Amino acid sequence: MSANAARVDPFHPLLRLVDRYRSDVHELRGPSSEASLDEADRRLRTPVPAGLRAFLLRWDGAILFRGALRVRTAVELAAASERASAVVIFADGPLDDDHWAYAPGDGGQPIFGGWADGVFQPLHERFDRWLSATLRILDENLREPEAQLAARLDADPDSAFLLLRKAEDHLAEGDPDAARVLLRRATASDPGLVPAWERLGELGGSRLDQTQLAPVYAVPHILIQKTAQLALPGRVSRWEEAGQGAHDPWRDGIGGRRALGQVHGTQRLEKGPLGA
Repeated sequence: MSANAARVDPFHPLLRLVDRYRSDVHELRGPSSEASLDEADRRLRTPVPAGLRAFLLRWDGAILFRGALRVRTAVELAAASERASAVVIFADGPLDDDHWAYAPGDGGQPIFGGWADGVFQPLHERFDRWLSATLRILDENLREPEAQLAARLDADPDSAFLLLRKAEDHLAEGDPDAARVLLRRATASDPGLVPAWERLGELGGSRLDQTQLAPVYAVPHILIQKTAQLALPGRVSRWEEAGQGAHDPWRDGIGGRRALGQVHGTQRLEKGPLGA
């Protein structure tokens, strides 16, 4: 593949990886169809994200590294649970309990990350960046959390979720100046990321203007809240199942440190531990 083609093909890292290994290491299945993906949209009651849809139209699922990572077919896409129907599992592995999912973020834009124990851990806002980072982690057998985070940041340097995680690591290491730089990058990338604003306020870097963040919460079908208690060394983001009921984020005080265990909604997005 030419350099120009590599620049325009978001799946070039996958194709290059497949070429480097024996034919029995990776299996790319035949393409899905628009009809199958439209049916998945109807069944899941949420559209398959554009990046994942493009992948499935080329390969309806994949078995990579002899099954260590499995991207599901269109018909295998499934809600994470009955109570978290907006969180959709699209891949599994390398461990039996490792699942990868997407869920609607601000304005319905998808977020890709991990799902474990009823918790969604956001990592990326694009499927191809999730795929590129995950392939590198497996290809290079990166096991340390720091190395995995570095690989994800290399693939997605503007991810506010990842920048916040790295900033928390710097704070844990006693380097507030480095943390402040990353927190400013995180808030520039995602102005609705309340924990980053809170950390900046604690470091004397900036303060949160709640009036600018009010639209963040006006998302149908899923209640999104960008506020949380952060525990060092690294709590970044998580979606949890919650009970039914109405919730006013301003009434419940997003600018403070109130625990979100008191918050009710059909589902919620909370900033919590991030796993690779």
